[in-house]
Amino acid sequence: MIPNVDDLKSDILKHKSGDIFNPPGLTNFWGCVQSDIDLTGVRSLNFPPFGCSDIITGGLFIDDKYFPATGTYVDFVWYPDRIERSAEYKGIFYKSVTVLPMKKKAVLVHLEMENRSGEEREVEIRFGFAGSVTKAVRTWNDAFPPLERDNKIEIDNKRKALLYSAKHSTAFQLQGIYSLADEINTNGVKSKIKLKAAEKKNIIYINAVDDAVEDLQNTYDEITNNSKDIIKNVHDEWNEEIKADEQINNETTGAFFNFDKSEYDTSNIEQIYRESTLNVSVRYPYGWTYIDQNVKNKLDGVTFWSVHGNYEIPP
Repeated sequence: MIPNVDDLKSDILKHKSGDIFNPPGLTNFWGCVQSDIDLTGVRSLNFPPFGCSDIITGGLFIDDKYFPATGTYVDFVWYPDRIERSAEYKGIFYKSVTVLPMKKKAVLVHLEMENRSGEEREVEIRFGFAGSVTKAVRTWNDAFPPLERDNKIEIDNKRKALLYSAKHSTAFQLQGIYSLADEINTNGVKSKIKLKAAEKKNIIYINAVDDAVEDLQNTYDEITNNSKDIIKNVHDEWNEEIKADEQINNETTGAFFNFDKSEYDTSNIEQIYRESTLNVSVRYPYGWTYIDQNVKNKLDGVTFWSVHGNYEIPP
């Protein structure tokens, strides 16, 4: 049976601020992000050469109180395609889904609020933002990814979002929520949410980076207008990725190719190449030869080819 993303999920990881806990992360094969011990906050949003280091942003404030400061436990569940976080606070059940959209330099957090108090409630929701984007076209060999701490901050009134511009490189970061915020300042955005008893409402948080403002805005708008489809697309893409990996594994045994189900003639694979220091043995057929390229500090590699074919001998 080929597993899917739901088969690979973690156990429920229950933690609160102050715990010694390394929150789960995600990749979309372009970059990565890590969740914070919070319902919506993220950190380590990096898409080389664009770096934001491990700066926390997107933190949730409920009725003007920073959620991690409430001491409320958050349930984390990791999947290859998403991170689900949930908690109940003062009669409201909050559940978020965090994804990295495929082929985009962005993170999307979908927050659902359900009123379980039994009466109508109004909740003030605030997201705190921090910008740290840089474009570092060089080796990343420090413990933390690169960043710029002195980004210029501008308010994008059309999107009720904050645009961060790096001062020492060509890099931009755009953060906001949808539906559009009621209020915005250079620290974040704020909205008041009215919920009838048992009613559910949603907010999405978007954080994207790029080196051109127009491309950045297009990415932001696409995520804003298609958030549910994007979450489903990431889910489907990861299932296809797992399926492809499983098919490859079914054709291999350890580090050796399995010829049993192939069209190749294996009757004359009798000669053996051995590398004792690496404990490697490779069988190869008569009529073939090889070059061990572990000379003059070159990459340690071995090239095999047929001596009967018209090939250019490797250097």
